[in-house]
This record gives sequence, structure tokens and C-alpha cells, in this order.
Amino acid sequence: MPIYTYQCPTCSRKRDVFKRIADIDRREDCANCGFAMNRQLSTPMVLGDYPGYECPISGEWIEGRRA
Repeated sequence: MPIYTYQCPTCSRKRDVFKRIADIDRREDCANCGFAMNRQLSTPMVLGDYPGYECPISGEWIEGRRA
């Protein structure tokens, strides 16, 4: 499920919401003041390559995902 960020236009409070794509049109209200919140455009988090580490089983040096 995607994470959507909402921000209240009156009190500027932000909230992250887990929603199904089918529920994207459902309105979110601010828990603080009760106004309808606006969905914010946010970038997805992309995990790059892992840093190198020593394998706890074999002791060999592992560099990145392919190893």
C-alpha cells in the first residue's frame, strides 16, 4: 500500500496515511481542527546499493547487492 502525505490548509499539520489505491478519493479530515486535508506531492524513497560488510557466516567481504 502506498503512503500518502496530507497537510491541513488551516493549521498546517501533516499526516502520513497508508491507503489502498482504490481508496485514493476518500477524504481525510484533520484530527486537530476537522478541516479537509490536502494531499501533498511527495517523492518515493529509493534504496540504493548496500554498503560493504563482512558476511557473518563465511567471513568474506560482501560489496553491494550482487554479492
